Amino acid sequence: MIMRAATAFFLSLLFCFSAAAQLPAPKTAPGTQGAAEAQQAAQLFEKEYHPQTFALYDGPVVARGDTFYYAHGTFTVIGISRELRQIFSRGLLDPSLVNSFEMFRSGDTLMVRQTDTAVLSNLEELPELSPSVRQRRFRFWLHRRGLANPQVCFFELTNEAADAQTDLAAFILHARLTFYIQAWIVI
Repeated sequence: MIMRAATAFFLSLLFCFSAAAQLPAPKTAPGTQGAAEAQQAAQLFEKEYHPQTFALYDGPVVARGDTFYYAHGTFTVIGISRELRQIFSRGLLDPSLVNSFEMFRSGDTLMVRQTDTAVLSNLEELPELSPSVRQRRFRFWLHRRGLANPQVCFFELTNEAADAQTDLAAFILHARLTFYIQAWIVI
């Protein structure tokens, strides 16, 4: 019975991941892999983008090294700049938004469970995809325990008071999250 439930849960997670962006993983195109990924990301925003409203996490956030602790979960960030860490310390992204799970073995059974800890890396701004100085788009890799390959996720921050001279730190300080999507698995 437990094995059936775990299998059903795992299959539903796989379905959710495959339906998340409904786009194939980037294919190697003439040029670089980075250029192919940038083209695929542009297509994702073109087809899947719709403004969303997310509440700012209003609880305490404690930062210790590369880990951000929230009341209901934890982010561990790897190789992320000081400026971009503000996204987590301000609560623009929080663990309840970023669905994470882990796979593990219990005897002969493969088990899956949701976890409150997410590991993120490769967070970067995508200026070529940002439609205006008031909207900035970003990408990161979400790593899941038990899976070899991370998932690429995209989000958008909006700051209505920003202009062309607003630097990244000031932009994040007064921004709100207006789009989030989990896309393809890195292969």
